[in-house]
Amino acid sequence: ETMAAVEASFQEQLISPPEPMTAEALQTGQQVKFPFGYKARNQRHFILEGAISSDYLLRLFPDIKENFAPQKVIYNGGVEWANSCYMDVEQKMKPATMPHEPMQQTCNEILLECDRLFTEWYTLQHGSGSVQKLTRLQSFVTRYRPLPGENQLARHVDGRNVHGSVILGLHTDEEFTGGGVTVWDCTPQDVFNYPINPGDICFLDRCVWHQGNPITSGMRWVIVIFYSVEGENLSRADSRSRGVHKVNASSLLESLKWIKTTGAHGMQLQGGEKFQQSQQQIVAHPLDEETRAILKTQRDEEARMKEKERRAKEDAEKLKVAAKEQEQEQEQEQEQE
Repeated sequence: ETMAAVEASFQEQLISPPEPMTAEALQTGQQVKFPFGYKARNQRHFILEGAISSDYLLRLFPDIKENFAPQKVIYNGGVEWANSCYMDVEQKMKPATMPHEPMQQTCNEILLECDRLFTEWYTLQHGSGSVQKLTRLQSFVTRYRPLPGENQLARHVDGRNVHGSVILGLHTDEEFTGGGVTVWDCTPQDVFNYPINPGDICFLDRCVWHQGNPITSGMRWVIVIFYSVEGENLSRADSRSRGVHKVNASSLLESLKWIKTTGAHGMQLQGGEKFQQSQQQIVAHPLDEETRAILKTQRDEEARMKEKERRAKEDAEKLKVAAKEQEQEQEQEQEQE
């Protein structure tokens, strides 16, 4: 039924091209995007289902596919990646890689809506005023096919200058199996699997371990955006951690250790033999003894601070009760007089 709907939409597309994007179409009629009471501070990743209209993306997919022109990017170590069509690129990537204007025009309204949603999520994550300037470092459409070097993006963290990113699921005209995103956070044992259906967005904070899971058949498409953020609240954690909170210290330390070891970041080793070797090494030995000791010290310190806060709160409540009782006694004495 799904593929029949896709084919029917394609036929309709030939007769009636999609109208210009509107806020209503993008927001799918929802006024509140994030769950009521949602707090992002304890989790550096989040899946927002139906973030962008699936119907609109379905109608737009033929244009995305037609304009898709994979661009070869060479990362550190001579590893090639040629599965993405870039809409925004960092200055250091030019002139070897330039924005593909047809794809940029096709997806412009989607990119703007992703900017808005990321700003909302990042503000929940880091507090009011944390996003005073938002810059797209890179944005690109990626196509996954069941071919060597094209079927997945193995476990990695994004660039050291990337403060956050989004992954938007797109439609396809070829039924697929596999795919989605796996996220590791806090410790290597905490694993989260996100299917990322068309219209769903996966938000990632800085230095979050993740991978594009392999597909075994068909074809899958996503839009990925890397963001740089400038905001007043980021200064409290300094540029070394970019506002990442203590609760995620273990994940951050592991990620920074990976960056130090590779001299760059996982994206610069993607897809090649060197990357696969480094993946096996990092998965088999995620933390050495020195790093484990650092993490244990950090956890012990956090536990000590929590216990100190609990006792302080308990003492404050006792003082409050004692003051209330004293006030009542004074009132009774005054009444007796």
